Amino acid sequence: MTANRRGAGKAPETRRKIRIVMIRYFLIKLLSAPIISKKGPRERSISKRKVFLSWRIRLSRGNSFLYNEKKGGSMELGDVIRKRRSIRHYDTERAVPRSIYPSLFELVRLSPSAHNARGWKFYVIDDAERKEDLCREAFSGIFKATWVREAPVLVVMTMRKKVAPNVVGEKVTRIDYRSLDGGIAGEHFVLAAQEKGLGTCWIGWFNKKKLARAMKLSAGEEPLALFTLGYPAPGYTPREIPRTPLEDVWAFFGET
Repeated sequence: MTANRRGAGKAPETRRKIRIVMIRYFLIKLLSAPIISKKGPRERSISKRKVFLSWRIRLSRGNSFLYNEKKGGSMELGDVIRKRRSIRHYDTERAVPRSIYPSLFELVRLSPSAHNARGWKFYVIDDAERKEDLCREAFSGIFKATWVREAPVLVVMTMRKKVAPNVVGEKVTRIDYRSLDGGIAGEHFVLAAQEKGLGTCWIGWFNKKKLARAMKLSAGEEPLALFTLGYPAPGYTPREIPRTPLEDVWAFFGET
């Protein structure tokens, strides 16, 4: 008899999810039903979507993205953003340990992308000879940038050329979604590196075709951006760059 009971063979986590779905369903039905009063039936103002989302937040586990004042929180991200600078001088005597990359790219992996397409990939080059070979191709002719060779690590972010959601979206809206996705992932990488005490510098000026050929990338993959990576040189302070005034950055639409 026990084996025939509904849900008897399901794992506890599966049963929990089923209960949550049932609770959501009945709440939506209850709260979306019309209110009966002396003036007659009228619709409730609360939407089904609000009910669903509110209970999704309350019942789901591990909402680490929500600030919990009781548990204590931090604003470390603000410090990371303020301290980030484009680093062009590195400590050549201090190597970046390979053990740092899994946790670094775990944060990059969490970056959003259009339709969750995730057409990007990061290649880490920390071998001096291999890095020199790639720099020779990427920074030849008008793309010359000798300082890049001094960085302990070169990181190449590539993008698949034909990511279905991006291709369709670009034809309709004329928006380059591949570059948007790459920009989001790239900034996640830069901020994750900064949080670990590493300096970086975005590089978009390089010979894409020569680099792709030197890396022997497939025909469906191309370099999108480069990053230098390493510990900043001792005593090196990057120059201050003027930023756009705060009042020019944002505004309430329709208000002067």
